[in-house]
Amino acid sequence: MKSCHAHSLEPQTFSHVLVVDDDPFAQRRFTSFLSHTLGLVRFSFASSYQEGFDSLNAYPRPHLLILDYFLDGPKSGLDLLQDTMTQMIPPATLMTSAMSLAAFRRLLPAHLSDIQFLPKPFTLADLKKALAELRFIA
Repeated sequence: MKSCHAHSLEPQTFSHVLVVDDDPFAQRRFTSFLSHTLGLVRFSFASSYQEGFDSLNAYPRPHLLILDYFLDGPKSGLDLLQDTMTQMIPPATLMTSAMSLAAFRRLLPAHLSDIQFLPKPFTLADLKKALAELRFIA
């Protein structure tokens, strides 16, 4: 099983961000906040498991994956992350959802217990803190 390992990440390494969230408002909020935080960034968007999976397998691959737990359809953002991990090492990943950290942790399998989580709603300061604490999954 793959597990989370802490690696120091520099914000400038995130030149391509994939946001997988079925809420257009959340997509716009991430775009606004990340543009403010990271500067010039290429954004890709997906609103479902399949769109996210296809985007993760497309070239160029994103450097940062922002992944909502709840997506349209039967599969979750966590399903997307786990299925991606069977084929490749995913980019730095930030999971997000409108649930508490405690509720989110209860849903995670042990090998993903250290994944960074950002509860919604969030502020720019919350997002900056979450980005500073990101871990690659290896």
